Amino acid sequence: MMFLLAVLTAAAQTAPPTVDLADEADLLFRRGIAAYRERRIEDALADLLASNRLVPNRNVMFNIARCYEQLGTLPSAWRWYAASAAGEPDPAAREESEAALDRLTSKVALVDVSTDPPGATVYVERRDLGSRGTTPLTLALPAGEHHLLLSMSGHADAEVTASLRTGERTTAQATLVAFAPATADGWTYTEVRAGSRLLLRAQPGACVVLPGEGVNADPVSAVAPPSGRPPSRSGNPEPGRPAVTLRVASAGQTGESLILFDPGRAAAGVAGASDLHRWALDRCAVRDSASLAAALDRLPPPDRSTATALFAHWAAVNGQEADTAARSCVDGDCDPLAALVVR
Repeated sequence: MMFLLAVLTAAAQTAPPTVDLADEADLLFRRGIAAYRERRIEDALADLLASNRLVPNRNVMFNIARCYEQLGTLPSAWRWYAASAAGEPDPAAREESEAALDRLTSKVALVDVSTDPPGATVYVERRDLGSRGTTPLTLALPAGEHHLLLSMSGHADAEVTASLRTGERTTAQATLVAFAPATADGWTYTEVRAGSRLLLRAQPGACVVLPGEGVNADPVSAVAPPSGRPPSRSGNPEPGRPAVTLRVASAGQTGESLILFDPGRAAAGVAGASDLHRWALDRCAVRDSASLAAALDRLPPPDRSTATALFAHWAAVNGQEADTAARSCVDGDCDPLAALVVR
């Protein structure tokens, strides 16, 4: 059985390291061995992870997995065993990793993530946590509901929610929509986000509301497309005030603005509201209230609160009294608010 005494061999490296990196990686590796022998598993894991960052090595990956398994972090153990098995040229070493995967499969929740086209970068929950690889990809995650963000250059981002159960394997699929050509005046796309959650994306000839949630929305062609330089408005989040980020690509430039809402008054004046409408809300029309209500109901409370503020404002500027419906949506019943947004 492979163990922590495996050495860092050039054959196992994914790319030739410099001498300095190889020496530092070897030092960290040996320090990890010492910590493991003393049963300081977390210390061993930290050194092995650092060693692998400097010089990726399948033997080290296997031993990282062993540390995670002993710590009881089985989804991470499964992921590192899978990484050590991938492309392993030594049949005995590959068999060892595959046996470990078989041993853990019934103890973790798996999701097979795929996109059309393949090659999308996969993020779990938030982008700032780092990517998990590219599609097609199998992930081991804790049981429960997980938000998958899928991104590919030249395509609109997609988002998929996966509900996982220990010992079961499920699938998460998404079709990535290629960007339409920019309009003559240079507008390429607009995104409205609540943190990492994409609430709305508009581009020439297309509009998506709450991607991956099945909301029926169409682009609005009766309104002339925006043009010129994108807006850019700095701002700071304020406690108790929902906020979205408006990101616009136009005329070869990209700009971002922070839009703050009044949570109790949907029709209240909002700094940057004209930009929000010109570049985003005026570009889209939600056609089905049931699909929007269901999508809002499925959002976790923090995201639903921000999305509610956005959609309540959207309804209010169209002449609807949305405050009562907004409070209802925050409490978990979004049908009244969704009905006000549809046009």
